Amino acid sequence: PLAEARRRCPQSAFHRMAAPGEWPQGRFDLIMLSEVLYYLGFADLHALASRCEDSLAPGGVVLLVNWRGENDGTMSGDAAALSFLAALPGHWPSRNLALEPRYRIDVAETG
Repeated sequence: PLAEARRRCPQSAFHRMAAPGEWPQGRFDLIMLSEVLYYLGFADLHALASRCEDSLAPGGVVLLVNWRGENDGTMSGDAAALSFLAALPGHWPSRNLALEPRYRIDVAETG
């Protein structure tokens, strides 16, 4: 999967890490967090939001994709998305792009 992504998008960087403890170096235009937030507790959600704040380039975007059904995590996908967005800087505009029965997509941008 990562090798295929790298092959298809050689201009992009892909990382598989245990966030928020592990985090890549650098500044990024896009940080995508898909199907991971609801496995974190509130302290880790806040730490991850801080990581994103520190490494998102001006004009950059954080894209969230969360399952809304039953999961094995610590909270629902809705609670995880809303908690993460609330932990980002208040001047970063955020909005919901899709709210479907099975998933939600949210975006936040640097101010």
